[in-house]
Amino acid sequence: MATAKCRPRLSDTVLVIGPEHARTIGRDGWSKADIQQFLWESTKAEVDGQLVPKFQDPQNVKIVVAGSVAGRFSAWIPGWPFPDAPARLVLKTITGSDLKEDPHHVHE
Repeated sequence: MATAKCRPRLSDTVLVIGPEHARTIGRDGWSKADIQQFLWESTKAEVDGQLVPKFQDPQNVKIVVAGSVAGRFSAWIPGWPFPDAPARLVLKTITGSDLKEDPHHVHE
């Protein structure tokens, strides 16, 4: 039986917010830090009578805005439940010029 102390928590997890959702959230005055804190607090689960957060820290929820105006779609990319995993999250802004320079990019 898992106890609250040994329960693994997700490491870096990405929330991809579509532009329409991002506009709505921004209009309501929420910052990325507000969203991270809200998700950290509202995803706690009860384990052995204690509320345990799903993520190690609010900052482990990485938030990016991506997508098009094709609809209101957002998505989670779950992280590893192993805090000492050898993998780490790397985020990089990709511009149109990055795609043109990539020899492996397939042009349609």
